[in-house]
Amino acid sequence: MPVSYYSDEVRGQRPRQQEKLTPEIWGGIVALYTRGVNSAWFGKDFPEHCEDGEGVCGCDRWALELSLKAEIPGLVWPLRPDVMPPYLAALDLLQFMFQHASAPRERSYHGFYGHNHLTFDRDKGQTEMRERINLLLSRGGMAYELDEEGKIEHLASPALEEQLLGDLPGTRDTAFDELLESAIEKFRDPDIRVRREALEPLWDAFERAKTMLHQDKRTGVKTLISAATEGADPREAELLEQEMQQLTAIGNGFRIRHHETTKAEISDELAEQLFARMFAFLYRVHDFLLF
Repeated sequence: MPVSYYSDEVRGQRPRQQEKLTPEIWGGIVALYTRGVNSAWFGKDFPEHCEDGEGVCGCDRWALELSLKAEIPGLVWPLRPDVMPPYLAALDLLQFMFQHASAPRERSYHGFYGHNHLTFDRDKGQTEMRERINLLLSRGGMAYELDEEGKIEHLASPALEEQLLGDLPGTRDTAFDELLESAIEKFRDPDIRVRREALEPLWDAFERAKTMLHQDKRTGVKTLISAATEGADPREAELLEQEMQQLTAIGNGFRIRHHETTKAEISDELAEQLFARMFAFLYRVHDFLLF
């Protein structure tokens, strides 16, 4: 199974910015599911048994689809490449396929029925299924990826992704750390509604950071900026101060921490942009909140 294509080597990988399900990606998911059924990759959890009682010989499609209908009601049966479900249902299907994947191995051949009796390797099956799913998502430019535990994660821009992957140490303030952790967890969620919710704990962490070095907010802000820009060009301190003022104004003017009818609503695209901007600021000053 290829992990990259020649076009990736020449032009680089396609940006992972596609949020919505496309017909091409959905067609690939349907093909991957169909191949998994026909190749008995789901036969360990949904076994078709040999009529002579000699063991598992395939996948019970009927039992499999009954389980899928119950667990993922957003899917339309039978699966068709030209009928796309809601994107969350499609992502749920990928998680289901990973959880129930097991690589089949031929144990013995049953000549009378013309089939093989099978054993299964769960680890190998899940590893290969995850590779196939992530290759499909990557080639389609989808902003999602399946992690090693089988959880769908939302991917950020490359620059923000590098920051999110950084293992920030705990600060002097447990509440600040918990707010930041909550924001990151929500931002990783594949549901855009949950990702919008990530802004609130992120802005709360920002407001808390203002008083972590001094209880008086104005003094705390000056102390934080001074510590973060010690030895740097004075214009850098001015820039950080302006950024703090603008981020504060955004928090007050948009529906982030306050929900009056006068507050501006946040679109999906703006939510991503604001998260990246605020997280970049907190990432910049984080080291100076440690002691």
